[in-house]
Amino acid sequence: MASITYQVLSKKKGQVSIFMRLSVSREINFRAKTTLTINKDDWSEAKKMPKQKTASQKNLHQKLVELKANIFDRLNNSVIEGDRLDTSWLSKQIELFFYGSTLPTENNKLSYWIEHLIKNS
Repeated sequence: MASITYQVLSKKKGQVSIFMRLSVSREINFRAKTTLTINKDDWSEAKKMPKQKTASQKNLHQKLVELKANIFDRLNNSVIEGDRLDTSWLSKQIELFFYGSTLPTENNKLSYWIEHLIKNS
C-alpha cells in the first residue's frame, strides 16, 4: 500500500521548503518539493506536519492534507492507466494541484515577454 509523508530536509533555521515523499513500495520511493514553505521551528518532526498553533499553520496543515488526498487519487488513476511513476510524475502532480491546468509555460514568464517586446519594437 502506498504512503505519503512530508519532510523538511534543510538543517538551516528560518523558512524552509516542504517536500513530499511518496512510497509506492519498499523499492519505489519518490521525493519532490512542494511549493510550500514553513519556518523550521513550526514543523513537527514527530507528526511530519506543521504545528497547529496559529491560523496560518492550520491553513498550511489543511493544504497538505488536501494535497495528500489529491495525490492518492491521481496515483490510483495513473496505476490503472499504466502510467510511469517517477519523481517527474510526482512533481507534475504537485504542480497540477497548485496551478491546475494553467501550468507555468514559457509564454507566461516575464522574461519571454520582455524579449518579445524588444524583438518586435
